[in-house]
Amino acid sequence: MQGQKLPLAFALALIGAITLGAAPLARGDDKRPVPDYDGRGNPDADESWAVWIPRAVLTPAYLVHEYAVRRPLGALITRAERGRWMSTIHDLLTFGSREQYMVIPTAFYDFGLSPSVGARFTATGVGAPGNDISARAATWGRDWLVASLSDHYRWGGKTSLATRVGISRRPDHLYMGIGPDVR
Repeated sequence: MQGQKLPLAFALALIGAITLGAAPLARGDDKRPVPDYDGRGNPDADESWAVWIPRAVLTPAYLVHEYAVRRPLGALITRAERGRWMSTIHDLLTFGSREQYMVIPTAFYDFGLSPSVGARFTATGVGAPGNDISARAATWGRDWLVASLSDHYRWGGKTSLATRVGISRRPDHLYMGIGPDVR
């Protein structure tokens, strides 16, 4: 066996067995009680029957939240991340040689106000570097119209000029009066 070389794995296993055999095995003590560092005792150990009343009352809400909201939403978000849905949506909404143009559909709903649907268009670097244009339009019928156009120009690093023009016709804009005595 003098002319043969031992395989590396066998040699490492042999060295490990010799090393472990030479050192005595460490023996752990029995599990000690958790110290009471703050001096307040362990309130969880003194649980009374009264704590089960809110648990029983809130169990249906917990089950609905856990199994009808949180887990399905978590599974949807995980699937969207793995499927790279955001990249697909970004590629669908942007265009141009440098992806400088974007159209975003919008929808708005709020209790007490009229809902709306519309679109927003943005363009970066239009006409000159640092010039951004944005346009927005939304509607919910003939009496609900909103439109705006803005131009933002940056130069230097800290200097910018922005203009915005808009029009809004909404039946849910209520005039409540002026001043602190408005009821």
